[in-house]
Amino acid sequence: FGEERLYLIPSMLKSSTQARRGGHTSLLQNKADCLFDFSETFCPYGLFERLICLCVAHSGRMRTTKAPKLTNSLATVYFGQDTVLQFEHVYDQIFVSVQPSRKANWCLKIMHSMIHKINEEFLKKKLSWKLKLRGSNGYVSYELAMKREMKPWFPISEEMTGITLSNFHP
Repeated sequence: FGEERLYLIPSMLKSSTQARRGGHTSLLQNKADCLFDFSETFCPYGLFERLICLCVAHSGRMRTTKAPKLTNSLATVYFGQDTVLQFEHVYDQIFVSVQPSRKANWCLKIMHSMIHKINEEFLKKKLSWKLKLRGSNGYVSYELAMKREMKPWFPISEEMTGITLSNFHP
Protein backbone atom coordinates (compact mmCIF):
# COMPACT_ATOMS: atom_id res chain seq x y z
CA PHE A 1 0.00 0.00 0.00
CA GLY A 2 1.16 3.48 -0.66
CA GLU A 3 3.14 3.18 -3.88
CA GLU A 4 0.72 0.97 -5.83
CA ARG A 5 -1.55 2.61 -8.34
CA LEU A 6 -3.34 -0.59 -9.36
CA TYR A 7 -4.75 -3.35 -7.19
CA LEU A 8 -5.49 -7.01 -7.89
CA ILE A 9 -8.86 -8.18 -6.58
CA PRO A 10 -8.83 -12.01 -6.79
CA SER A 11 -12.58 -12.40 -6.24
CA MET A 12 -13.16 -10.46 -9.47
CA LEU A 13 -11.23 -12.94 -11.63
CA LYS A 14 -13.02 -15.09 -14.20
CA SER A 15 -13.52 -18.75 -13.47
CA SER A 16 -11.12 -21.13 -15.22
CA THR A 17 -13.80 -22.46 -17.58
CA GLN A 18 -14.61 -18.92 -18.73
CA ALA A 19 -10.92 -18.15 -19.17
CA ARG A 20 -10.21 -21.30 -21.16
CA ARG A 21 -12.87 -20.29 -23.65
CA GLY A 22 -10.99 -16.99 -23.84
CA GLY A 23 -7.69 -18.66 -24.74
CA HIS A 24 -5.79 -19.20 -21.45
CA THR A 25 -3.62 -22.19 -22.38
CA SER A 26 -0.33 -23.66 -21.23
CA LEU A 27 2.38 -23.69 -23.86
CA LEU A 28 5.33 -24.07 -21.50
CA GLN A 29 8.16 -26.30 -22.65
CA ASN A 30 11.57 -26.91 -21.06
CA LYS A 31 9.83 -26.48 -17.71
CA ALA A 32 10.22 -27.76 -14.18
CA ASP A 33 7.16 -28.77 -12.14
CA CYS A 34 6.55 -28.70 -8.42
CA LEU A 35 3.57 -29.21 -6.17
CA PHE A 36 2.55 -27.65 -2.87
CA ASP A 37 0.39 -30.40 -1.38
CA PHE A 38 -2.00 -29.46 1.43
CA SER A 39 -4.08 -32.65 1.12
CA GLU A 40 -3.08 -34.08 4.52
CA THR A 41 -4.90 -31.13 6.08
CA PHE A 42 -6.50 -28.65 3.65
CA CYS A 43 -5.66 -25.66 1.51
CA PRO A 44 -7.32 -22.68 3.21
CA TYR A 45 -9.65 -20.52 1.18
CA GLY A 46 -7.70 -17.54 -0.11
CA LEU A 47 -4.21 -19.07 0.09
CA PHE A 48 -3.91 -19.50 -3.69
CA GLU A 49 -5.15 -15.96 -4.23
CA ARG A 50 -2.69 -14.50 -1.70
CA LEU A 51 0.18 -16.42 -3.29
CA ILE A 52 -0.75 -15.12 -6.74
CA CYS A 53 -1.06 -11.55 -5.42
CA LEU A 54 2.44 -11.79 -3.90
CA CYS A 55 3.84 -13.19 -7.17
CA VAL A 56 2.17 -10.44 -9.22
CA ALA A 57 3.53 -7.79 -6.83
CA HIS A 58 7.02 -9.32 -7.05
CA SER A 59 6.74 -9.43 -10.83
CA GLY A 60 5.66 -5.80 -10.92
CA ARG A 61 8.87 -4.76 -9.17
CA MET A 62 10.92 -6.08 -12.10
CA ARG A 63 11.64 -3.72 -14.93
CA THR A 64 11.02 -5.78 -18.02
CA THR A 65 8.15 -8.11 -17.28
CA LYS A 66 4.90 -9.04 -19.02
CA ALA A 67 1.42 -8.62 -17.62
CA PRO A 68 0.08 -11.71 -15.83
CA LYS A 69 -2.78 -13.87 -17.14
CA LEU A 70 -5.11 -14.69 -14.25
CA THR A 71 -8.24 -16.68 -13.46
CA ASN A 72 -9.60 -17.91 -10.16
CA SER A 73 -7.63 -21.20 -10.34
CA LEU A 74 -5.04 -20.65 -13.08
CA ALA A 75 -2.34 -18.02 -13.30
CA THR A 76 0.63 -17.23 -15.50
CA VAL A 77 3.06 -14.77 -13.93
CA TYR A 78 6.31 -13.48 -15.39
CA PHE A 79 9.43 -12.74 -13.36
CA GLY A 80 11.30 -10.57 -15.83
CA GLN A 81 11.47 -11.23 -19.56
CA ASP A 82 12.52 -14.87 -19.60
CA THR A 83 11.01 -16.50 -16.49
CA VAL A 84 7.42 -17.78 -16.55
CA LEU A 85 5.54 -19.35 -13.65
CA GLN A 86 2.28 -21.11 -14.30
CA PHE A 87 0.06 -21.96 -11.32
CA GLU A 88 -2.96 -24.21 -11.10
CA HIS A 89 -5.04 -24.69 -7.96
CA VAL A 90 -6.73 -28.11 -7.86
CA TYR A 91 -8.56 -28.97 -4.63
CA ASP A 92 -5.90 -29.04 -1.88
CA GLN A 93 -2.91 -28.79 -4.20
CA ILE A 94 -1.14 -25.98 -6.02
CA PHE A 95 0.80 -27.10 -9.10
CA VAL A 96 3.53 -24.80 -10.38
CA SER A 97 5.51 -24.95 -13.62
CA VAL A 98 8.63 -22.86 -14.11
CA GLN A 99 10.14 -22.00 -17.47
CA PRO A 100 13.03 -22.11 -18.21
CA SER A 101 13.89 -25.03 -15.96
CA ARG A 102 17.29 -23.48 -15.13
CA LYS A 103 15.36 -20.90 -13.03
CA ALA A 104 13.52 -23.61 -11.07
CA ASN A 105 15.51 -23.45 -7.83
CA TRP A 106 15.41 -19.64 -7.73
CA CYS A 107 11.62 -19.53 -8.31
CA LEU A 108 11.02 -22.35 -5.83
CA LYS A 109 12.82 -20.43 -3.09
CA ILE A 110 10.74 -17.33 -3.80
CA MET A 111 7.41 -19.22 -3.81
CA HIS A 112 8.28 -21.21 -0.69
CA SER A 113 9.23 -17.98 1.12
CA MET A 114 5.92 -16.44 0.07
CA ILE A 115 3.89 -19.37 1.42
CA HIS A 116 5.86 -19.22 4.69
CA LYS A 117 5.11 -15.48 4.87
CA ILE A 118 1.38 -16.09 4.36
CA ASN A 119 1.47 -18.86 6.97
CA GLU A 120 3.19 -16.64 9.53
CA GLU A 121 1.16 -13.49 9.02
CA PHE A 122 -2.35 -14.77 8.33
CA LEU A 123 -2.55 -18.37 9.51
CA LYS A 124 -0.52 -18.10 12.76
CA LYS A 125 1.87 -20.84 11.57
CA LYS A 126 -0.92 -23.46 11.57
CA LEU A 127 -0.64 -24.37 7.91
CA SER A 128 1.18 -27.54 6.92
CA TRP A 129 2.05 -28.82 3.48
CA LYS A 130 4.38 -31.12 1.63
CA LEU A 131 6.55 -29.78 -1.15
CA LYS A 132 7.00 -32.22 -4.02
CA LEU A 133 9.22 -31.83 -7.08
CA ARG A 134 8.75 -33.59 -10.39
CA GLY A 135 11.57 -35.82 -11.50
CA SER A 136 11.82 -38.26 -14.39
CA ASN A 137 9.63 -40.78 -12.51
CA GLY A 138 6.97 -38.41 -11.17
CA TYR A 139 6.75 -36.31 -8.03
CA VAL A 140 9.09 -36.94 -5.09
CA SER A 141 9.38 -35.25 -1.72
CA TYR A 142 11.55 -32.15 -1.41
CA GLU A 143 13.76 -33.98 1.07
CA LEU A 144 14.37 -36.90 -1.30
CA ALA A 145 15.00 -34.54 -4.21
CA MET A 146 17.54 -32.63 -2.11
CA LYS A 147 19.25 -35.86 -1.04
CA ARG A 148 19.51 -36.95 -4.69
CA GLU A 149 20.46 -33.41 -5.81
CA MET A 150 17.72 -33.73 -8.40
CA LYS A 151 18.12 -31.34 -11.28
CA PRO A 152 17.00 -28.67 -12.08
CA TRP A 153 16.01 -28.09 -8.44
CA PHE A 154 19.43 -28.77 -6.90
CA PRO A 155 22.16 -27.88 -6.20
CA ILE A 156 21.09 -24.52 -4.86
CA SER A 157 22.42 -21.72 -7.03
CA GLU A 158 24.01 -18.42 -6.05
CA GLU A 159 20.78 -16.66 -7.12
CA MET A 160 18.91 -18.23 -4.20
CA THR A 161 20.96 -16.69 -1.45
CA GLY A 162 19.57 -13.63 0.26
CA ILE A 163 15.85 -14.33 -0.28
CA THR A 164 14.02 -13.84 3.04
CA LEU A 165 10.46 -13.61 4.20
CA SER A 166 10.71 -9.85 4.68
CA ASN A 167 11.13 -9.43 0.91
CA PHE A 168 7.43 -10.18 0.41
CA HIS A 169 4.57 -8.03 1.62
CA PRO A 170 1.08 -9.61 1.54
